[in-house]
Amino acid sequence: MVDVWRIDDKIYLGSQQPMVEVTPRYLQGNRFWLNARNNDMYTWLQAQPIKLYPNYFTVPDPTPDYVTTSSGHQWVFGNVPTNNNSIVVLPEIPDRGLFSTVKLRNYGICSCYLTFTKRWRNEGVWY
Repeated sequence: MVDVWRIDDKIYLGSQQPMVEVTPRYLQGNRFWLNARNNDMYTWLQAQPIKLYPNYFTVPDPTPDYVTTSSGHQWVFGNVPTNNNSIVVLPEIPDRGLFSTVKLRNYGICSCYLTFTKRWRNEGVWY
């Protein structure tokens, strides 16, 4: 997942503010989930062909329990997926041991501990 901004017809990456300028071509394809951080970026993404930018979303303020992405997946904040099409974001915040991720049935996980989560899911309890 990357946070993207559009300011003065230029695209930037950055979490809290625009920091690194990138080309639109760099973001194309399905390797990134694009979090449009400002309205100009979200409007620009909506005007582009969905084939070029298939996975984007924006998070309104205040943060809801989930947002729906352009590809129809639900980007869920926390560790409880809404359905099999959900992507669980940062499950380590409410569950530091990541025990809740062992039996999850969802589309994906966005976490800082993906190797640990994969090992939990593949091997089960291993301590």
